[in-house]
Amino acid sequence: MREKIPLFPLPNVVLFPDVILPLHIFEPRYRLMVESALQGPKRIGMVLLKKGWEEKYYENPDIYPVGCMGEIVDQERFPDGRFNILLKGISRFSVSKIVQPEPYREAKISLLPDRIENVTESETERTREKLRGAALSIPEFFVYNKMRLNRVPVDFTAPLATIIDTLSYYLSIDPYEKQPILEETRVSERADLLYHKMVGMLQMKKVYLERKHTTGDPSLN
Repeated sequence: MREKIPLFPLPNVVLFPDVILPLHIFEPRYRLMVESALQGPKRIGMVLLKKGWEEKYYENPDIYPVGCMGEIVDQERFPDGRFNILLKGISRFSVSKIVQPEPYREAKISLLPDRIENVTESETERTREKLRGAALSIPEFFVYNKMRLNRVPVDFTAPLATIIDTLSYYLSIDPYEKQPILEETRVSERADLLYHKMVGMLQMKKVYLERKHTTGDPSLN
């Protein structure tokens, strides 16, 4: 079934299901978008702008066709029309057709449910523990709203898909590295993508610590 939702394209945010994204809405066109959403089902589709968006930001620069639909779960309205909102990720989606280009884009979308392969419970638990081990080795690489958490912000008893999406959202990597994880609907493949990202960050951490130990460079503190 296809739904119609407003799109909020940004160059630095990739939303995932089951996480909360704080947003400050100040552009007039997106104030209208939030006003409209609050009068309806309170849903907004977050999509990532493709590189090179700067020249056409106030027009309709290219976006990735897969995003995450979110629901406004809290909002604060300012006298000048700005908003602070909390958007909770609900589901992946693909853009089927842009049906309204201005003042903000609206699109017909198709929801993308998780594809869970035929894996045994023991295989799922091994994947869960593999992700847990990698994440706990790099707690300093998880951030929320630009603040370093220094902890792993996930409940490892949650469903595997939720663990993967939550870790991916908080992991401090470039949004363009997160986009392929968002686009992957196969849970096991998504786990592999995330795991290799975390292993790469662990390797960088080890190199950093070795350099700090061998050189005594105070700039590395």
